[in-house]
Amino acid sequence: MVEVFIDEANLRAYSFQLYLDSAAVLKHWQLADPYIQEVMEHCSVEALDVYGQPSKEVMDGLTQNGGTASLVVTPHLTGFFRHR
Repeated sequence: MVEVFIDEANLRAYSFQLYLDSAAVLKHWQLADPYIQEVMEHCSVEALDVYGQPSKEVMDGLTQNGGTASLVVTPHLTGFFRHR
């Protein structure tokens, strides 16, 4: 799941992404990379909140560019998903 919300008045965008596991994150990056590179020429990431236990490979991808975004990782405890 990827949902994007735009606050035009304040020039902000918010992206909420939910993945089954780290393999799904890596696959998404592989598929999206050619497109997201152009978008990111016009954006900067200020904050990144990660929920769950991402793999080392995902964490390396999140931190590889040494950006100035704050990164917070909160481990998963429990829960369920109910689809309509």
